[in-house]
Amino acid sequence: MRLLDKLVGKFLEDDIIHPTFICDHPEIMSPLAKTHRSLPGLTERFELFVLSKEICNAYTELNSPMVQRDLKIDDIGYAHIVQLFLIAYTIAYLVAGWLTDKLGTRTALALFVGWWSLANMATGFVRSAAALGGARAMLGLGEAGNYTAGPKAVSEHFPPRERGFAFGTYTAGAMV
Repeated sequence: MRLLDKLVGKFLEDDIIHPTFICDHPEIMSPLAKTHRSLPGLTERFELFVLSKEICNAYTELNSPMVQRDLKIDDIGYAHIVQLFLIAYTIAYLVAGWLTDKLGTRTALALFVGWWSLANMATGFVRSAAALGGARAMLGLGEAGNYTAGPKAVSEHFPPRERGFAFGTYTAGAMV
């Protein structure tokens, strides 16, 4: 796998000047990408190069194969569950800033983190697609608040010259 990647890097990528897509990578190079719909052994992945630099690297990822299998959910059903999360997340953004101002940063952040934690735990107990959709929607409602109250907390507790690093550290911690 590494050898193939090195060969492509040496013999292709460095010589690409004009915008160029490299498509349909071998499965061994892209374990998280979905298998290509019509080309066995390849994946739905592409990279965009311009002036010998990789500008974009994207692929159709596996949704959640074990969860889908256990709960008997097809890709469309899983997409609906993800959509529930995103709708709840969007709605929560509309309310979370106002709630943070109303309750105060400390109380609001504790509320959002607590809600998010309980919703995340509830996800572990689901036994149906409907329950998963509900748990993920609840997760979306709690998660958005962390990204409205968190920056406000950073602005309240760090001097301006340290806020970028504090916010970067806060956001990196949320991704772990």
